[in-house]
Amino acid sequence: MKEFLKGTGVNFSDKVTDLVFEFTQGHLFEIHVLCFNLYNCEMEGEVGLQQWNKGLEKGLMYLGNSVFDNYLSISQRERELLAALSYFDKPVELIKIIQKCKELKLDINSISQYARRLVEKKIISNPSRGNYFIEDRLFREYVKNFR
Repeated sequence: MKEFLKGTGVNFSDKVTDLVFEFTQGHLFEIHVLCFNLYNCEMEGEVGLQQWNKGLEKGLMYLGNSVFDNYLSISQRERELLAALSYFDKPVELIKIIQKCKELKLDINSISQYARRLVEKKIISNPSRGNYFIEDRLFREYVKNFR
């Protein structure tokens, strides 16, 4: 990233660079979108933590319109399950997902059925029996903040 910024007069702080890689997990298109939006938020040639939230939000909105909304052409129950899953940053058991659904006042019956459907659609992962996870950090943030 820093090599691409050479000669532009813009610098990303080390913390912002770390966050970009943490959130994108190295996905090139997501890096491009997030960095483009961060670049547009620069102030006096510097992109620091104060620009992070605005750049992240704009990047999520772009990814939502161009990529993530395609994933969300699913049933309302599946969306509710995704909403609950978006609060976890690692694979979790169904019992924890059910607890989160109750906290969010979501009415999800047959939760395992909806989880299996989302795995089949490759929207969530099932890394081990009975554990589910939204792997893509930016998609997880999008679901949590915009759906």
